[in-house]
Amino acid sequence: MLSLIVRNKKNGFTLIELLVVISIIAVLMAIMMPALAKVKQQARRITCSTNMHSIGAAINLYAHDNKNYIPPLNLSPNKGVNGTGTQRTNMWGRMFTRSDIGVGQWAPWWNLGFLWKEKYLETGEVFYCTSPNNFYKYELYSVPSFPTERSYAVRISYTYNPICKSLTDRNRKYNRTDECNGQMLLMADLLTDGGAAHEGPGWNVLWGDGHVDFQKNPHVLELIQKDVTGFSESNYMLFDMVIDALMTQTKR
Repeated sequence: MLSLIVRNKKNGFTLIELLVVISIIAVLMAIMMPALAKVKQQARRITCSTNMHSIGAAINLYAHDNKNYIPPLNLSPNKGVNGTGTQRTNMWGRMFTRSDIGVGQWAPWWNLGFLWKEKYLETGEVFYCTSPNNFYKYELYSVPSFPTERSYAVRISYTYNPICKSLTDRNRKYNRTDECNGQMLLMADLLTDGGAAHEGPGWNVLWGDGHVDFQKNPHVLELIQKDVTGFSESNYMLFDMVIDALMTQTKR
């Protein structure tokens, strides 16, 4: 009678098998990571675009209740529209509130801040793009609540109504919805941080007729980076060239 000798083999991976598995995982991660990063970037652009659509709708509601006037630069103490003496500090249309009195004093409203003041928008996050490239973030101005009074100024991450009458007259060229059209830039990702708001490089843009699109324009980035300070407040010519470059691409 033959005896069968059965050997018990210990189950498990050998070192070589384990290294092969790790190598396969590393290759898969290398393939997937760029795709995942791209999806994340696209999601941020979509969130930003959604913010702009919401702001555009609120601008139209504001205009409907204010004889077709869109939110102004700011209001002077006598409640009149103030377009003089404030251009240097508001060149980019990024001001939301501002106080010349000091920290802790409630600031007068500026630009899109009127949409918050009049409760056309009640979510502070909508005024901020979620791209990590944006310098002004919701978290900076939401302590203890938005808009914070702990800063002399609250700024948003969008450039609002930036088109001015001329290099010497920095009053806004467009003040009413009936002056707006699909080729008039009403709002864009902030153009003054020395870089692009989104990868591409590119910027989301809200146009006068309410539609939003993504402008992928390396020439705009080249213009922005000509001023290493991220636009000095008096460099109106360069700023206007950037706005024109974004609008020119759309007209082609």
